[in-house]
Amino acid sequence: MTRRIRAYVPFVVVTAIALGAALLTANPTGLEADLTDLGSKIPTVRKSAIDKLSKGSGQVRSSLLDELDSDRSALTKASIAAVVKNLGVTNSNATALKACLESRDSATRHAAIGILATAKRGDLARGNLRKILGDKNEAAALRCGAAIALGSGGASARDALLDAVRDEKAPSSVTSAAMRGLAACSDKGAADIKVILDDAKADQSRREEAIRALVAGDSKGPDLLKVTVASPTIWVRQAAIEALASTGQNSYAATISPALADPVASVRLSALRGVIDTKGEKTYRKGIAALFADADARVRGLAARSVGRSSGDIAANVQAGLLGLLGDANFHVRYEAAMALLAHGNKGGLATMQADAVSLNQSQAAQARHAAARIQGLK
Repeated sequence: MTRRIRAYVPFVVVTAIALGAALLTANPTGLEADLTDLGSKIPTVRKSAIDKLSKGSGQVRSSLLDELDSDRSALTKASIAAVVKNLGVTNSNATALKACLESRDSATRHAAIGILATAKRGDLARGNLRKILGDKNEAAALRCGAAIALGSGGASARDALLDAVRDEKAPSSVTSAAMRGLAACSDKGAADIKVILDDAKADQSRREEAIRALVAGDSKGPDLLKVTVASPTIWVRQAAIEALASTGQNSYAATISPALADPVASVRLSALRGVIDTKGEKTYRKGIAALFADADARVRGLAARSVGRSSGDIAANVQAGLLGLLGDANFHVRYEAAMALLAHGNKGGLATMQADAVSLNQSQAAQARHAAARIQGLK
C-alpha cells in the first residue's frame, strides 16, 4: 500500500506542474479519480484509466509516461506498454518500452515485444530483443516475438537472427520465427535464407520453412523464389509455386504459368491454382484451356471452372472443349464443365446433369439436381 501511494504522489505533483493549477481546479475529481484507478488491481478499472489518461492532452500523456516509467512494479509496467501503444512508438518513449522488456513479468515483456513488432521499430530496443531471443531459459513464444520484432529493425539485426537460425538446440518455433525475421531485416538476410533453401543436404522441413520465410510478412526475398520454380526437385518447385501464389501478386503469374505444363500432376495443379490466385486467368487462359485434356481429373475440373469464370469474351473458342468434358469419366469434371458452359450462356450441360441426378451417389446426385435447376433457370 505504501509503495502504491508513493507512486501516486509524484504523478499528481508532476501533472500539476506541467498543466498548471487551472486543470486540476477545473476538474480535480475526474483527474484524481483516473490517477487512483490507474493503481487498481482490477483489470477493467485499470484499462479504463489508462485509456482516459493516454488519450488526454500531450502534456498529460507525457507526464503519465514519465511517472509510469519511474515505477518498477510489474503491474505498472504493463500500463507503460499500454500507454506507449496508444501514444505510438517513437524515439522519445523507447526508454519506457525497454523498461518493459526488462520486467520480470512475462506478460509485460510480451506486450512490449508485440508493440515493437507491430510498429516495426525493433531498432529502438535491439539490445533488449537480442537478449530475449538468445536466452535459452526464456519462453519460446517470447523468443519468437523478439525475432520478429528484431527483423523489423533493419540490417543490424542480421547477425543475431543468423545465430538463432543456426542454433540446432532452439525450438523449431523459434528457428522459424528467426528465419522470418532474417528474411525481413535486409536483402542480405533474405539471401541467407535462400542459401538454406538451396542446401540439398538440409532437412526438407528446414528448407520448406525457408521457402515460407521468403514470402512471409515484410520479407525481402519473394523474388529469390523465381528461379526455384524451375527446381529439378518436385516438392521444391511445387512449394515455391505455392509460396509465390500466396502473395497474390499478379507479377508472379508469369513465373508460375510455365508450370502449367509440368510433367507432374500435383505441380500442374499447384500452378493452375497459382495462376488463379495471382489473377492471371485471363492472361493465360489458352494454357488453362489446354488442360481440358490433362490426365488428372482435379486439373481438368479446375481448368473448366477457371475458363467459365475468365473467358466469357472468347466463349466461342472454349465451348467446344467444355462440351467435350461433359462426357468425362469424372463427375466433378462434368459438373464444372456444365457450370462453365452456363456462365457462357450455353445450356448444353442440362442433359448431362439430369442424367447424373439419378445415377450417382446421393451427394453427387443432389449437386447434379441443383446444377440442372440452375441451367433451367429455376434457381
